[in-house]
Amino acid sequence: MRGFQGINLIALGRKLILLVLLCTAVIISHFALTTNSASLEAMFAVNQVFAVTSAADSGPGTLRQAMLDMAAGDTITFDTAVFPPTSPVTITLQTELPTIALDDIIIDASDAGVILDGSQIALANSAGLNITGGDSVTVRGLQIVNFTFAGIHLAQGTTNAVIGGDRL
Repeated sequence: MRGFQGINLIALGRKLILLVLLCTAVIISHFALTTNSASLEAMFAVNQVFAVTSAADSGPGTLRQAMLDMAAGDTITFDTAVFPPTSPVTITLQTELPTIALDDIIIDASDAGVILDGSQIALANSAGLNITGGDSVTVRGLQIVNFTFAGIHLAQGTTNAVIGGDRL
């Protein structure tokens, strides 16, 4: 009789495991059908840290490329070997940088020497950083110069932005 009860418990345990897996699959499927894909991506996203390793305007390792590649929750930093804090390096832009419309973005140059220069942009109203609708965007340590409109433009809908953090 004992062997028979053990077999029943094993079978019951297997059925419970299958039931839990089935319920989990149904819940995930329901969530996927009722939620947009951006929410699903955010739920499973791994925040990345992009290190800017080039003072060029565009291409691999640049601020522009990091901004094109970033997703909500990511951080952009600057390599101090390329951007030493005691001898700041200038990134001279030819066109405006991509607009930041993502949440929880950090652009942190507080340990580096970075000058963002807009003197070569041919727009009448150029801005160094355009932040539109992002929540909790943080910008630290950048020296932003020579833009015809604003160094940092916080558009309507931007909330909880933190700007500042120079080393002086």
